[in-house]
Amino acid sequence: MLGFGRQPGALALRRHRYAVRWLGDSCRVGRMYKTGETVHIQAYCWGADGERSIPVSMTPHSGRLAVTWNRGPKSDMGRCE
Repeated sequence: MLGFGRQPGALALRRHRYAVRWLGDSCRVGRMYKTGETVHIQAYCWGADGERSIPVSMTPHSGRLAVTWNRGPKSDMGRCE
């Protein structure tokens, strides 16, 4: 599990082999590819707003992970203990 913030797990990105979960959305991985160091995921998600397709990108840097969820601002994450 990956997370960020002062309290580990408060906003955790959970990644499994075929699924991701973050910000109240549960998603299945539809497509995944890599450009350079960045992993791109096309996630099919369902949550309070219904079902939708969400782009997710993850780029490692300095032992952390920059995550962009649904074209929003990047979140700098570290591994939860």
